[in-house]
Amino acid sequence: MPIKIRNRDEISKLNDLLDKLSNAVETGVLDKQEISNSYARIARLKSKMLTTSRNESAKTLSAKINAAEKVVGRQQHRDNEQVLSDASITLLQGSGELPKSIKTLQIFMPDDDKCAAMLSAFRKLSHTIKVDCSPYYELNQQQIESKIMLADAIVATSVTPQQSLAEMGGMDDYLRLKKLLGNLTKNKRIQDEKLQRLLSFAQSNKKHISFVSLRMPYETSNYRQYADSVITTYSYNQYADAVTGEITGPAYLSLAKLLLGQLEATGVSPVTIK
Repeated sequence: MPIKIRNRDEISKLNDLLDKLSNAVETGVLDKQEISNSYARIARLKSKMLTTSRNESAKTLSAKINAAEKVVGRQQHRDNEQVLSDASITLLQGSGELPKSIKTLQIFMPDDDKCAAMLSAFRKLSHTIKVDCSPYYELNQQQIESKIMLADAIVATSVTPQQSLAEMGGMDDYLRLKKLLGNLTKNKRIQDEKLQRLLSFAQSNKKHISFVSLRMPYETSNYRQYADSVITTYSYNQYADAVTGEITGPAYLSLAKLLLGQLEATGVSPVTIK
């Protein structure tokens, strides 16, 4: 949605948007036929959904719960999610694959949940690399440098736009995170500076470096000068498996497969990065 309507006062935003849309069509900025096609497509979908909604409203609560349990979290959905993740991962620079000579890999993630998902992904794949992962937000420069020196290759990741504290919850304690991170805007700048020092140190010590943007690739232009490979996944989501309890996520498995040469990156960036 281009706007959010959460109260009566914000309804005027919709009117303003519609006025701008009409003006864009009248002045030729937007194609009238494309707008008409979009309207027809939305109208068909709304008609279909409203019919479905009326049928659903007639069901009892228990019937709705039973129907939901047959659909939500199905393995087919998980499989489809992984296929989409594999197809969307995008290589912006380099080959994406770690050199065959790599024996030890140090991964730096924004938080513990992402480390858990990344390590889970590597455990699911066949390889001989010793992999370690650390949430760099709570490491000082000396700790970071020590970990870099013990590794043959580095994978450094970032999330832009910045996550909220609630998103970074999960395995991490919310109050501990709030104390560590404080003001998120200020902290994001500090973490970006820490990430640059991390990458610069790894580069000066001739480590193979992969930089991964876990959300959108806007930030990659700030770090590509340090990296052998630059990758974007468009997703950083992870969840606890309902059966095993293991923290996992499709984007992390796609990334691990790419790094190990078990997946070819076929995604295309939706934005131009300079």
